[in-house]
Amino acid sequence: MKTIIYTTLIFFLSLNFAFSESGWIRQTSFTTSNLFCVYFINSGTGWACGDSGKVLNTTNGGVNWSIQNSTTSLPLYSVMFADANTGWAVGGGGGTILKTTNGGANWTPQISATATYLTSVDFADNNIGWAAGDGGTILKTINGGTNWTPQTSGTTGAYLMSVHFADNFTGWAVGDPGRILKTTNGGTNWTNQFSGTSDGFNSVYFTDSNTGWVGRFFNAFTDVFCNKEVFPIGCYFHNLSTI
Repeated sequence: MKTIIYTTLIFFLSLNFAFSESGWIRQTSFTTSNLFCVYFINSGTGWACGDSGKVLNTTNGGVNWSIQNSTTSLPLYSVMFADANTGWAVGGGGGTILKTTNGGANWTPQISATATYLTSVDFADNNIGWAAGDGGTILKTINGGTNWTPQTSGTTGAYLMSVHFADNFTGWAVGDPGRILKTTNGGTNWTNQFSGTSDGFNSVYFTDSNTGWVGRFFNAFTDVFCNKEVFPIGCYFHNLSTI
């Protein structure tokens, strides 16, 4: 049976952290599916998603997890909630985007305007959001996902694994190979930032418009990467592998 790891920082970290790390405990997810993403809106309420369209929900910090009906059997790679009710999940095959307005009790497919795999979704509020994925794909919505519009990322060869916005205008997308893209106008224009590596990045997170972190895989092991020319302090850990 698969397990889920819990900590008060779980919304910043992935599920596949070292079990022996102090402060981490195993939780029972009641699924054998591989899980790729997790998102918490507070210390109690969160979601995880993974293979076969699996979506799990907890309202007590992970003590109990319940399976939600995502309406898809395709893998889901990222889930994000703007509040306790409104959230989105994205995944593989046909540009899968799902939305819920009742905490995941019901999920509704949205038209993504792409057929590529989508690996990350991020919303600045209930209306403005972005999704990213294969082939340098970046999509934006300004109406909660009713309509998604492709943006020009400047790359078609990069597999963008993560997108994150510090506000409605300033955001980053990262991926393979060593790709870091930045926008300061909501994605109308994206520019490359120097990362100093050709290894692929799996995640990006910023606490404000200046301070941020990325994470990558290196030699099949989780590796934390930080380029001081781009990011002033610290390194962000994230791992999208299975548990």
